[in-house]
Amino acid sequence: MIGDAAHGTLSHSGNGAAQAIKDRSVLTGIFLRLTSLDEVEAAFKTYGLVRIPRSQKIVEITRSFGRLYSRDPHEIVLDKMKAGMREGGIYTAEWTWRLKSRAPLMPLRDSKGFNLMFEEGALISEV
Repeated sequence: MIGDAAHGTLSHSGNGAAQAIKDRSVLTGIFLRLTSLDEVEAAFKTYGLVRIPRSQKIVEITRSFGRLYSRDPHEIVLDKMKAGMREGGIYTAEWTWRLKSRAPLMPLRDSKGFNLMFEEGALISEV
């Protein structure tokens, strides 16, 4: 449901615990607003809209890091390796850049019509 159990990431990017924390934050934010069991399916759809795109990108980056780490050192093209690690590292640490630049948050209307504000796949506030 959350973290590695939901996203199946490997350990090569060190991001599994962070994903679990973000999953929990989003699920909690959504489920605290439910008033009946009839809303559970819509709540999970909202969760998927928020978390799946980012968590899948983390899984892809982690797999590419794993392929890189398991290569024969004689086969590694150093410039290509640095470029790949830079791209993945920038994406996984993107929240620091967003905080510095104060990029806009992502609004999303949840299953009950609440206007929720998400950043980096984590619930920030209700609008």
